[in-house]
Amino acid sequence: MKKIAILTTGVFAAFALAACEPADPVAEEQAELVEQEADVTAAQLEEQADAAYDQNMDQQGDALNEEADAVQDQADAQADQIRENN
Repeated sequence: MKKIAILTTGVFAAFALAACEPADPVAEEQAELVEQEADVTAAQLEEQADAAYDQNMDQQGDALNEEADAVQDQADAQADQIRENN
């Protein structure tokens, strides 16, 4: 009986693991690249925003931070779409 329980648990664990794996590894890689590129772009924009704040150009700093947020939001949406389509 103990062996059956162990085998059953192992089967359920295998199914759970398979459900967690992406359906298409290529799509997952593409989605991750989109997100990584957006992170780099957003970081650059945030650095520019910090420099603008240092120079008391608050309006420009706010605009750059908003642009950085928009870049990340767009990349997240694009990555989600890539994952859903594959």
